[in-house]
Amino acid sequence: MLRQHSAQDLDLNTPNSEGLVPLDIAIMTNNVPVARILLKAGAKESPHFVSLESRALHLDRLVEEAQERGDELSTQLHNEVLSLERPETEKLLKAWEWRHKLYQRMRAGFQHASQCHKVHAAQCGDSTSLSVIIKCPGGVGRGNTNG
Repeated sequence: MLRQHSAQDLDLNTPNSEGLVPLDIAIMTNNVPVARILLKAGAKESPHFVSLESRALHLDRLVEEAQERGDELSTQLHNEVLSLERPETEKLLKAWEWRHKLYQRMRAGFQHASQCHKVHAAQCGDSTSLSVIIKCPGGVGRGNTNG
């Protein structure tokens, strides 16, 4: 689908209600294959975050909000034992629990990526490739790009 349409046709660069675009989510969940496909299709990171700090704060808020909504719905479920609305509340609770896990995963991915930003060494393999070594706490990350 991405190959048949442009980024504008697919609306890849319009943020969702949380201010995130598909590329943000792919990168912060370490979904490299999807991130590569999105980049080739013209996707860009969300313009709403001008600094690493603002992105970190936003992710913290998303995690906190999802936790709070989950707690509220869990309490509501305990109070509506025989309510007709119980199935809907259970569905909402599962959705907020899923969001909470996703946001935690995104925050962890972002925090890990933020620690790995210093290039240790770069080497040109030939006229179309580059090898990069990035020092990360607890290990070394390696990346290769072919252009």
